[in-house]
Amino acid sequence: MKIERQILVLAVLLGSAHHMLGQAGTAEPSTDSTPQTTAAPAPAFGQEPVAPPVSQAPPLTGLDEAALEPSLSARSFLAPSFRVAQFGSTNATNSLNGNRSWTGVTHLQGGLDLQRLWSRYRTSLSYVGGASIYDNYIVNPTQIHALNFDQSFLWRRGSLHLRDSARYLPDGSFGFAGTAGGFGGGGLGGGGLGGGGGFGGGFGHGGGGSSGLDGTTFGGVGNEARLTNSALIDIQESLTPRSAITLAGGYGLLHFTSGAAGLIDSRQVSGQIGYNYTISRRSTIAVMYGYRNFQFPHEGRGRFETHLLHAMYGYQLSGRMSLSLSAGPQVTDFSNPTGVTGSGHRISASGRASLHYRFSRASMSLDYDHFTTGGSGFFSGATTDAARLNASRQMGRMWSLSADLGYSHNRRLQRASAGADASSYNSGYAGARATRILGRTVDGYLFYRFNELAFSNSVCVTGSTNCGRLTNRMIIGIGLDWHPHAIRLD
Repeated sequence: MKIERQILVLAVLLGSAHHMLGQAGTAEPSTDSTPQTTAAPAPAFGQEPVAPPVSQAPPLTGLDEAALEPSLSARSFLAPSFRVAQFGSTNATNSLNGNRSWTGVTHLQGGLDLQRLWSRYRTSLSYVGGASIYDNYIVNPTQIHALNFDQSFLWRRGSLHLRDSARYLPDGSFGFAGTAGGFGGGGLGGGGLGGGGGFGGGFGHGGGGSSGLDGTTFGGVGNEARLTNSALIDIQESLTPRSAITLAGGYGLLHFTSGAAGLIDSRQVSGQIGYNYTISRRSTIAVMYGYRNFQFPHEGRGRFETHLLHAMYGYQLSGRMSLSLSAGPQVTDFSNPTGVTGSGHRISASGRASLHYRFSRASMSLDYDHFTTGGSGFFSGATTDAARLNASRQMGRMWSLSADLGYSHNRRLQRASAGADASSYNSGYAGARATRILGRTVDGYLFYRFNELAFSNSVCVTGSTNCGRLTNRMIIGIGLDWHPHAIRLD
């Protein structure tokens, strides 16, 4: 009897347990709004800890752009790179109504990227240097130098970024055609740096709040060496899980090192503040106030400042699409020397639109800006409309194709005693590159590039002999990239 009773009790308990488990499997979800979190499993012995994921949707008013590439494990590294290219160029002197005959050019370039990561701060540093040597020395050898620095300090609810970008180029940075580093498709950007599209033709530092902060120059005449520098500080702080505030400030300069007559140096001081609010998992709205002060150091070239207010909207489909829109009014205050027209106040509009899309084997990006610039050495300030389209596609395991197209229209804001005596000018470029993997550390590529700059009327720039309305240049060539294996630092 005891055994039968124990069996009966065990059967009742098993039946009750089965009934309770069945109810648990069909129960309604808990109404408790407290989010449930599960700690990631500890790594096995000998494995490295999982790196924190990279933010896929930074604040709209910040200087970083939403990433479409999947987050990878971040590592500290030191990566060298080398490039050699041989190409032919028309109008090698980049002169107005210049020579259309072909000139052979040899280009050599080297670079070094450093990225060092700690738990609370990150350091990125990159340098690219090179020279182009022209056949028969029809043009003196030209140099390029680009140095990028990015220091990030991270804390639980925010970050601080210090950035500096210095460039020494023989041409403008929009559709830069002075070396294979620009028109060859590789650009001058460092692999370990965030923010913005390198120096091979980009403008802005990436995020929706960046228009007019970096001092991009839109085109050039002659091989006039120029030094540009952009120093930025960017602070982001999350107020709540849905809201964030950003602060940014910067200083930029444009200086023509040869002291060429007719080109205008400029200085720019900028500041802005923005508030961001996430309205859904994919959509964000924001508002931003920005201040820009443009100064031209030499007498007779004026100064002015702008105040702008932008309403912004951003949408992101994780890993596939990123869209940002920004627009608002802008007030410009002029303070000009005696004898220079254009003093007073002006109310206008400024804005930015950016669309990035990623397919399974291809990607494209389209950016448009309507904003105030320093005039690129031709004007003492300009209203600029600039657009750029980039596309790339992987063609099997060994081949890849890329193409880019850019156009800018620049209207003079005020008259000055120097620069180009024209009311406006247009600058554009188009290029394509086919790359083939030749080995684990070597790539070969073919490239084509076309640049054109056109003034509204005939002008004389950098000397009485360099006169005309139009200058263009065509470039076609072949090159090799050698990128030895990165040296891990962790």
